[in-house]
Amino acid sequence: MANRLRITDPQELHRLVGLIHDRWLDAEAVTFDSENSTLNIRYLRETGPLSALIGRARFPAFECFLRISHVQSFSVQDQEKVRFYDMNTVRYDPKSMSLELKTGVPIKILAVVNRFDLTVDETDAIVQN
Repeated sequence: MANRLRITDPQELHRLVGLIHDRWLDAEAVTFDSENSTLNIRYLRETGPLSALIGRARFPAFECFLRISHVQSFSVQDQEKVRFYDMNTVRYDPKSMSLELKTGVPIKILAVVNRFDLTVDETDAIVQN
């Protein structure tokens, strides 16, 4: 069952964090859509108890996306180079208008935005590995 959550109020950020916490982002699938000024972060949600641990993520898994809209600039600093990172939270700083994705194993993903606008798309697409 595909689900979508869009939040445009920073006070609602906890709703989004509840969906992405302990999910595995794929560092090889962080992309920027310059035409729409959107940072797309692909992550995986296990299909259930039959998902097997392969490397650092569980497969099969549902393909999901965290989308940050109205991005002026962004940076990804990946020192560990392990591909899959467990997401913990997203922090928003209204002064700098920046969003930072926090993970267990450190990878730094920072986006400066014109406007607060985040979407989570949980798809029905299955990823095998």
